[in-house]
Amino acid sequence: MKRAAQQDCSPPSPAYHHGDLRQALVRAGLEILEQGGIAALTLREAARRANVSHAAPYHHFPDKEALLTAIAARGFQIQTEEMELAIENARPPIDGLQSFGMAYVAFAAAHPSLFRLMYSHERNDSSENKEMAESSAAGHRRFIERIRERAGCSEERAQSISLLLWASVHGLAMLWLDRQLRWEGVPSLESLASQMTEMLGVVMHSEPT
Repeated sequence: MKRAAQQDCSPPSPAYHHGDLRQALVRAGLEILEQGGIAALTLREAARRANVSHAAPYHHFPDKEALLTAIAARGFQIQTEEMELAIENARPPIDGLQSFGMAYVAFAAAHPSLFRLMYSHERNDSSENKEMAESSAAGHRRFIERIRERAGCSEERAQSISLLLWASVHGLAMLWLDRQLRWEGVPSLESLASQMTEMLGVVMHSEPT
């Protein structure tokens, strides 16, 4: 999980090509976020790491919030890519959708600051943050498709299953990040995610009531 995001968060080359400044700033912002959290991320620091003037970011981002939104959008893209990869590489007894849920939790554990940013209320308003909303929606649509492929169910049924699975793995991820699952003898996060997604898999094969 961490390998792909680390590649994306690597420092941009000092000599970027014309038109790449926006992405260079997003990459720099991701790196700062990974290392120091949101508090450490400023347009000035992103500009420094991208090797441009302090004024350069304002050509693409009017303020820090705009950069955070772009970083969150990229986070959704990375997360979707990671979960798709997990499905493609799933090996018995772990199936594709179980791998999908486990990858979701693993992504949160590997990139806590990015994960919290992606799912924060302030930056998840689709009317104001079209780029992030579209990135998030693309991942959700693919999730629905995967459920329908696996369960052979209706769109409505797939929507219900997706909500149950998402709420469960997201809740597990947040409980872990908030250190609520750290008592003595607690299984590893990977084991917890495996157990939960295995149990949830039963729901996909049950008849709707």
